[in-house]
Amino acid sequence: MRYKGTRRALLATIRSLAHTDTLAEYRAVGQRQTAVLLLWGRHDQTVSQADMQTLQQVIPAARFYPIEEAGHLPHYEQPQIVNPLLLEFLQAH
Repeated sequence: MRYKGTRRALLATIRSLAHTDTLAEYRAVGQRQTAVLLLWGRHDQTVSQADMQTLQQVIPAARFYPIEEAGHLPHYEQPQIVNPLLLEFLQAH
């Protein structure tokens, strides 16, 4: 993506994640009674299928939807699939 500030935002994210135990953060979410929606593009080269399986294990109550023909940005790549899922989830919670 070529938007002003994208590079700076990505670097800030990488720096932050280097000092964070993200799995512990996800486990904490899984222990709360918080509604969670996991959307994952099947062609995502950033978050692997194994990573998503781990998230599903640590957040067992999460609704999980793999999105066909999408990579790391399924909401941009397949909005006709993602938007109804988002609306349904938000209306339910």
